[in-house]
Amino acid sequence: AGFFCRPFHVKHPETQTNFFQGWHLGETIYRGIRKDYPSEKLVHQWWEKYPNGAFGLYDFKDKLWGYFSIWPISREVFEQLKSGNLTEEVLLESNLIEAEGKGPFHYWYVADIGRVKRPHGAPPEFSIYLADFLICEAFELLLHESDFPDSPDSIELIAFAVTTPGKKLLEKYGFCKVEPEGRPLNTAT
Repeated sequence: AGFFCRPFHVKHPETQTNFFQGWHLGETIYRGIRKDYPSEKLVHQWWEKYPNGAFGLYDFKDKLWGYFSIWPISREVFEQLKSGNLTEEVLLESNLIEAEGKGPFHYWYVADIGRVKRPHGAPPEFSIYLADFLICEAFELLLHESDFPDSPDSIELIAFAVTTPGKKLLEKYGFCKVEPEGRPLNTAT
């Protein structure tokens, strides 16, 4: 018997409850590997200032399968992160979201991709499919909402991978590994 792949769609959380369901997915993953995760209060502040930064992956019954968040930051913050003068821990304790004005934004902090475990009997490729679909659809929404510039050459992303699957995912999407002062992070342009 084959595995039935439900149709999925990606959208911004419509309610605070939906938003916190996504946040909880990421928080659960980080807690499991004993890594600090931004507080519920801080991420809620980010979402209030920039509601386009959070995305949920839902099935046809609106069950949440995955969560992705990406937040615009200033060039200065991006360069400080890239050089190692600012760490993710400090970023997570500060509110660095670019709050004034509308897009397009050129510098982005990819905060996390949280997804549920694949259903019993699903092939390993199912999780890869979910992550790819979620990321591509989120970027398409940001482009449609005019938060991404028209030219992909003027977008810079930065992310910190804390899990092996996360590192592989960033490599797959063309992120370059940078290790200022021995602290690994990943950037993409």
